[in-house]
Amino acid sequence: PIHRFLAAPALLQGELIGQVAVANANRSYTEKDLAVIELLANIYAVAVQRKREEEEIRGTRDLLEAILECSAEAIGVFGHGGRLIEWNRAATELFGYTRSDLETRSIYEIYADPNALESMLAKLRQEGRIRRQEMRMLRKDRRELMCELSINVLKDKEWRVIGSVTVVVPLPKNAIMASLPAA
Repeated sequence: PIHRFLAAPALLQGELIGQVAVANANRSYTEKDLAVIELLANIYAVAVQRKREEEEIRGTRDLLEAILECSAEAIGVFGHGGRLIEWNRAATELFGYTRSDLETRSIYEIYADPNALESMLAKLRQEGRIRRQEMRMLRKDRRELMCELSINVLKDKEWRVIGSVTVVVPLPKNAIMASLPAA
């Protein structure tokens, strides 16, 4: 049987999510004991909140990964200097490069015209986005591919530029052009 009992609710934004309780001490519980139990209940509530937030973040990340991977359009996410962050299945199918192929290369290597690339990057830096710009791209097999690109810069919470996201759509009928000599 319970002779002595002390409990404190674990509240999360006013919602009861549990309690911390002790019972049957050899002595009567004191205000100090209650303060310790309340502190433990608060720590428990914070831990539950953190676990819920982690699950929500994991769910959001999983959804975004599924959207990226299931997209019918080629999508690439790049950091500074064209460093690959993400590359979806449609991009691999379009260009022939796997994610591991591009981890050691600059994405800029798949642009057929370096001058057009520099011009596009200058516009991207100035305006923060590119909409439906036609570009000649190179597949892994060095064949040219005429594509339409849309690019947005990515910014962190402090609005610093951390990279870009690019959506590439091959143009119909003339998508794959004549082979170029291997470099």
